[in-house]
Amino acid sequence: MYLDEKREWLPPEWPEKPERRLTEKQESLLMWIMAANLLLLFVAPIAGVTLFGALFALLGG
Repeated sequence: MYLDEKREWLPPEWPEKPERRLTEKQESLLMWIMAANLLLLFVAPIAGVTLFGALFALLGG
């Protein structure tokens, strides 16, 4: 195995990538999705309990 003690070979430098940024449309869509998820965080458990109550009422007679 070869050990380069003189540091004769250096790996090529990678060009810097530009910083990623969301467009205005993407940012707006992301905010709507977050708002919907926050709303469902509170509504879904209530709706789930309501569905279970209706199912028990139907099956229980």
